[in-house]
Amino acid sequence: KAAREYKIHKDVLDKVGNITANKGGRASARKADGINSDLTGQERHFLESATKAMIRRVAEVALHPEQPHPKITMSDLPNPAT
Repeated sequence: KAAREYKIHKDVLDKVGNITANKGGRASARKADGINSDLTGQERHFLESATKAMIRRVAEVALHPEQPHPKITMSDLPNPAT
């Protein structure tokens, strides 16, 4: 739904899901497998940027649902280097 409704490329959503599922350390891992693997600085920067872009997009669509919105792609975000 997010990919279609908010024009977010599936690769962006997959990368966010993969990083948050498998990394994070004890402080922020979403799943038990990630507690022994801290985020790198690049991954953290990617996640922060992707989250901000997605929040902004939800607001843009809510404000102007009839307007076309460019798709958010991996090239719009910093390289997570994973």
